Amino acid sequence: MFRILFTLIITVCFASYADAQQDPTLVSLEHVLELAGSVAPTVLIAENEVQEVAYRRLEAQLAWLPQIRANVFFAPAPQDVNNTDSELDQLGSIFEGASYAMRGSIEAVLPIYTFGKIRLAQEIGELGSDVQNALLQQTILNAQFEAFRAYLVLQWYEEVDSLLREASNRLDDAEEALEIALDDGDRSARTSLRQLTIFRTDFVESRTEADQTARLAQYALVHALELPENFRVEPLNTEVEEIQVEQNEIMDFALLHRQDYRLLEANLQAAELNASIATAEMMPDFYAAFAINGRHAPSYDDLSGPFIYDPYNSFGLGGIVGMRWNFNISRRIARSMWRETQIITAEHEREGGRLLIELDIFEAFGEATSAFIMLEAHSNARRAATAWLNQVSFQYDQGLADFDDLVAPLRAYYETSGDYLQALLQFRLNVANLALQAGSNDFTHWPTQQATE
Repeated sequence: MFRILFTLIITVCFASYADAQQDPTLVSLEHVLELAGSVAPTVLIAENEVQEVAYRRLEAQLAWLPQIRANVFFAPAPQDVNNTDSELDQLGSIFEGASYAMRGSIEAVLPIYTFGKIRLAQEIGELGSDVQNALLQQTILNAQFEAFRAYLVLQWYEEVDSLLREASNRLDDAEEALEIALDDGDRSARTSLRQLTIFRTDFVESRTEADQTARLAQYALVHALELPENFRVEPLNTEVEEIQVEQNEIMDFALLHRQDYRLLEANLQAAELNASIATAEMMPDFYAAFAINGRHAPSYDDLSGPFIYDPYNSFGLGGIVGMRWNFNISRRIARSMWRETQIITAEHEREGGRLLIELDIFEAFGEATSAFIMLEAHSNARRAATAWLNQVSFQYDQGLADFDDLVAPLRAYYETSGDYLQALLQFRLNVANLALQAGSNDFTHWPTQQATE
């Protein structure tokens, strides 16, 4: 008895564990977007590049500190032969034994005035940091858009899968009824069965395409964001938001939020700073230098005196104030003129870039509004097909219509329903793309300042 009870408990526990393991985890859209902005591979690369720029900026900020150089030399040295009697004896004593000599120096160079070179280099570093942060924000937005698109496809697939299952069940019921009619001697049912077989082909094709699209989207989310294999998504929101924003409002929104505008301004600022640096490079640098020098050779006596030069043992320190000036003026002037020309180029690039951004927004807005119009049309078509199918289905159930009468409304219902879901998916994607082009991370609504606040 105990053995049977123990086996039953183990079986129940194992079954509960298996159900828990197979129960798919619900993952919200908000969580997916949060992951995309933090663990997506492109975001991790961009974050590392931000860190690299931060270190380069730190290098420019520390340029005012003194540059310190230390040198230490060791070399063999002969014995002290100053007290030998003859030159031959001196030469021979060199090889009798050897010692060492040591020399060391520490030099520090501190910039005093560079006519703005260091300050401009620091401003370039700050600007580079701003640019890299803007690129990071754009990378995060792009990663979130790709994650939203994959998540939306899975939401759409849930609706399509339900629709195709319903269609398959209806076709199975119709096939069963036709087979019964054929067994009862109704020869016309054979033709209807053949039509039904042909009719199934469209659903098989739709099923294959939908399954492949969903597998690709799920694979991308699982491997890019490290989601569980069997996660499930929230239901698709079928409520459609009316167009309540003008194109000019979206343009104003993009001017404040799209990172490309910031990058275009930064490009112009960089050109102006480089031109200023090229001008400053034609001027000299003033600096102060300090040095400590020492020599020591233990095999030689340390001699001292006002008129004695001891090349083996000495110690000294000193300091200077100097000026360095590169007199290659012709090349400096040419570089300065080149940098000035780059400012004009950057101004034209800013104007051209703004125009391209406005064209992107104009195109995205047009696609979103067109998708909204098409969605309304497909919604009306689906309602009409639903009413038609309900009418003919009632007549078919009452024996007032045969299968041939049911084929056309059945096909119309599922085709219009599939087209409606496809139009809904396209509308959601177009609105999300419009938000991306405007610099908004709210991919579910028309981009407006009020929505962001």
